[in-house]
Amino acid sequence: MMNTKLCIILVNYNGFTDTAACIASILESDRNDYQIIVVDNGSTVVAEENTLTYIKRNSIYLETGANLGFAGGNNYGAIYAKNRFHPDLLLFLNNDTEICKDCLSKLIADIDIVEGPALVTGKILYFDEKDAPCRPINTTSSPTRASGT
Repeated sequence: MMNTKLCIILVNYNGFTDTAACIASILESDRNDYQIIVVDNGSTVVAEENTLTYIKRNSIYLETGANLGFAGGNNYGAIYAKNRFHPDLLLFLNNDTEICKDCLSKLIADIDIVEGPALVTGKILYFDEKDAPCRPINTTSSPTRASGT
């Protein structure tokens, strides 16, 4: 998808500083074919003026007027994105996330090899331990079944 239309949806609830840092990392991405949509999910704190100005200048800023929950905030942003931009892809990104420079390119490359609907996710690292090796997931245990008693 050379000219992929990508909408990146961030749900904010009282996390304006984190949201601004997330946006800054997206703006440093190696791609520029995206639209950032911030859904303010009924925040109850007032953002610092400079922080809110930065967010609004670098995204489409939507206010729900109430806390719709995390899924509700993402759905709100997805519906807006679909109706306004008709994107090829949606990226739901937690607002307290900072992405690597090549994150968007890698995610899009991974999704390009799949035919039909697909879901991809990136490697998640602890914020304070970015250089630490990833912890392996235990894949040897089988699911527990409830007993009939």
